[in-house]
Amino acid sequence: MRKHGLLLVVFAAFLSLSWRGGEKPRVLLYYDMEGISGIDKSDYTRFGNPLYREGQTLLTQDVNAAIRGLIRGGVGEIMVTDAHDSGNPEPDIFLEDMDPRARFEWRDRPFRPYIDSPNDSYDAIVCIGMHAGAGFSGFLSHTFTIEPLWKINGLEFNETMIVAQSAARFGIPLIMVSGDDVLGVQIQEIFPKAEYAIVKEAVDVSSATLFPSEEAMRRIEDAAAAAVEKLQKEALEPWSLPGPYRWEISFLSERQAEWASIYPGVERVNSITVGFNVTDWIHGYEVSTEKVIPLVRRERIYVLQDIVKEMPEAQQIMQQFEERLLQRLYQGYPPVRPVPTPEPQPRYHGVR
Repeated sequence: MRKHGLLLVVFAAFLSLSWRGGEKPRVLLYYDMEGISGIDKSDYTRFGNPLYREGQTLLTQDVNAAIRGLIRGGVGEIMVTDAHDSGNPEPDIFLEDMDPRARFEWRDRPFRPYIDSPNDSYDAIVCIGMHAGAGFSGFLSHTFTIEPLWKINGLEFNETMIVAQSAARFGIPLIMVSGDDVLGVQIQEIFPKAEYAIVKEAVDVSSATLFPSEEAMRRIEDAAAAAVEKLQKEALEPWSLPGPYRWEISFLSERQAEWASIYPGVERVNSITVGFNVTDWIHGYEVSTEKVIPLVRRERIYVLQDIVKEMPEAQQIMQQFEERLLQRLYQGYPPVRPVPTPEPQPRYHGVR
């Protein structure tokens, strides 16, 4: 009996070493806002909106539920990073109310959470408050910003997949996600071994049916605990789309696609879609997010102009606009001065 007991102890120890490092796993927790519980309109997610502070409270509750679950499941260390980018110069989460058993990611310079946060010190990725990708009927579904729909090697991407693809560079698996029911279907298809907590049901892109807060918190906590327990028992593989990559991006208007095609190497595929080829996924991500999408954002000024033209005083406003432009021309160029040195920031929580 002693021999069998010793074998059981050895086997249990082997299972406990199924993640890298042989100690309690270290988890990187991303949060977004559109997929958190209690949110059924976009106002909660936008910095400056009267409902935004309530959204911060709901976000903090969801993240804390995940932290409780991860701790319960046996996690060792949790790093929390902001992946929402509401425009708030401070993190969207209420740091003073965040569970102190987790740490928040700060850096001394701006960084890109999706591709700069993962590294080989982490054993798993958890994503809280996520949403379906652009083109799906999930609540506030989009990919990266409100304009683009990403299709890479024929596969439509959502932001959770971007995180997982980025983490795969370091062999890190995605183990748990929370969001609405539409994203849940996508996660089950792409990440069948990941735990998923449904916290609301999407009615359409602009509205959702909410679950009671207690139920949503329980679902998040239980899914997080189950994910860590599974990580300790199974060899969970990271998900990665192999290259080379054909990147196609569709937009909400033909004008946006026209602007996107200005960037060298980007070709027009159809009236609303552009495409380009890369061998490296990070290069493709950078072309998309740092080159093409910024070009497309400039198109938003036309939306503003269309709104102005519908106003009763449209003619007067446009005349003032044209006169203001001419006044700048008449005044000439201002005196040349040294480029001002920006005030140093002691810490950053992502690209702002």
